[in-house]
Amino acid sequence: MDTELVPSGSLSAMFGSLVLTAGMLTSPVDLEWSAPPQCPSQAQVHARIEGYLQDAPPRNTVRVEAVVTADKGGWVLSVATVGSDGVRQQRVVKDEDCEGLAEVVAVLTALAVSPEVEAEEPEPEPELEREPEPPLPRPEPQPPQPAEPSPEPSQPPEPEPPPPDATPKSDRPRPRVGVRVAGGAGLGWMPPGGELGLAATLSRGWWAAELEAQLGLPRPVRVSPGTVGADLVGWTIAGRGCGVVPMTRRLTLPLCAGLEAGQVRATPVGLENETPAAPVWIAALISPLLRIAVHPRVGLWLMPELQLGLVRPELHAQNREIEVFAPGVASGRLRAGVEIVF
Repeated sequence: MDTELVPSGSLSAMFGSLVLTAGMLTSPVDLEWSAPPQCPSQAQVHARIEGYLQDAPPRNTVRVEAVVTADKGGWVLSVATVGSDGVRQQRVVKDEDCEGLAEVVAVLTALAVSPEVEAEEPEPEPELEREPEPPLPRPEPQPPQPAEPSPEPSQPPEPEPPPPDATPKSDRPRPRVGVRVAGGAGLGWMPPGGELGLAATLSRGWWAAELEAQLGLPRPVRVSPGTVGADLVGWTIAGRGCGVVPMTRRLTLPLCAGLEAGQVRATPVGLENETPAAPVWIAALISPLLRIAVHPRVGLWLMPELQLGLVRPELHAQNREIEVFAPGVASGRLRAGVEIVF
């Protein structure tokens, strides 16, 4: 009688994966400066910030987005600061001198990075004493004039609308794309063993989404008499949606749920007429994650996850007489990872 491995589920469609690259910034300030040529350059503004920070230890990492536009003989500055916890603060400042607006950006950024910075304000210029003006001649009395009818009250002029560039279109933070690499261990959907994951992430404010490719490293499974069984390796593609709960300036709690689908590939060992099998694995995911921001563009993740099997691979030998491996309904994994945000 022939002996082979038999998968109990049906094959499903496979998904693609996204691989991105990234780098880390070492400065506590990530500055984006946009201004006309008459204004200081981005390098000059950054130098002013460094001048304030040279004697003060950095306490935070800050991303700054500053835009200067012309406005009726003067200038309008729209500046937003985003701390390492993702909290965004917006200001709009007007001035006749663009140099003054550059100084505003430098002071606000330095104070956001290190509250110990002492920004010296310019002293007001002393007012010159005026000579007393000669007394005006006393006017001669005029005969009373007949009262004129009071004119009808005129309508007050309508206020002019603010210039379109004076206020930002939205105070909401812009979407941010990232890449996360994670590794750890899994148990249940396959025998205990190591797992690796590579994910593309998208986040904005209180929500996040991600697409992750995962690999279950090879696991040997043996049944009596010990030399018969299979070598297993698995892969999945997972999609998750998350609600992000801020805990502190650097600590957030993404609460995620989603689905994953893949295969568990089995290579027979010690069986006649060896035939590899690749049954389908589909599961619902519940993932209360933990993210710590160590830089505006870098985060550390701790990723416990519960898997609820919807389609589970059952592997048997000798025409289903011997069970090689059959996962339960619930399984789990625990991984840690590093995320780079652009």
